[in-house]
Amino acid sequence: EIANKDIPSAKADMPEDVTKLYIEAALIFELSPRSAAAWIRLALEKLCDYLGVNKKNIKESIEELARTNIIPISVAKAADNIRLIGNANVHSGIICDEVLEDINPAIFTYINLIFDYAITKPKEIEEINLLFPEKKRASFWM
Repeated sequence: EIANKDIPSAKADMPEDVTKLYIEAALIFELSPRSAAAWIRLALEKLCDYLGVNKKNIKESIEELARTNIIPISVAKAADNIRLIGNANVHSGIICDEVLEDINPAIFTYINLIFDYAITKPKEIEEINLLFPEKKRASFWM
């Protein structure tokens, strides 16, 4: 069980590999916030892969998610916060005590938010659209 009540549960329809990383990060958060931040960063990377975006680095993947409107810019900023906090905890030579102050349960909310915008909300919208007769549904294509 997750000890920190400020950490939300993972989204129910999140991919299994992302969920495993999320839960592991949540379980170790109190003991090792740095490790949790690294696992959440990896979960973000796996989520990008799941969404079909696999660039040469996670920063470019996040930019592609925003450029292709899979997530809005505001959510891309949340994703980039995960990247930056995670990077500060996994790359050699930049780990320091000040980084600990940057790690808080919001990283879990961020990953859920990204998933919500990229997967959950589009599914919900499609389900609602299917309630209307096909001839009366919007046919807007970009």
